[in-house]
Amino acid sequence: MVMTLEATIGLAISAPVALLSGVVLIVWRRQISQWYRNVFEVAGKLGDPFAKAATPRMIAFVGWAAVGIGVLNGARLFYGLIN
Repeated sequence: MVMTLEATIGLAISAPVALLSGVVLIVWRRQISQWYRNVFEVAGKLGDPFAKAATPRMIAFVGWAAVGIGVLNGARLFYGLIN
């Protein structure tokens, strides 16, 4: 199966972006969760569920999911370029 030029460019852009954003979320999870809490406190009662969910562990989970997406996109790009 041959990848189109658009698919190749899309994967070449999305793989490093997903990896980088995931690593940023993992490394700075405490600062990001504190920032989220501050932002959602402004929303008052409407932002309470989001402020409670913005724990460092949840931010790291989202970061690892983004890293996984970046790795899968990189693998798809590598496989598409070889074949």
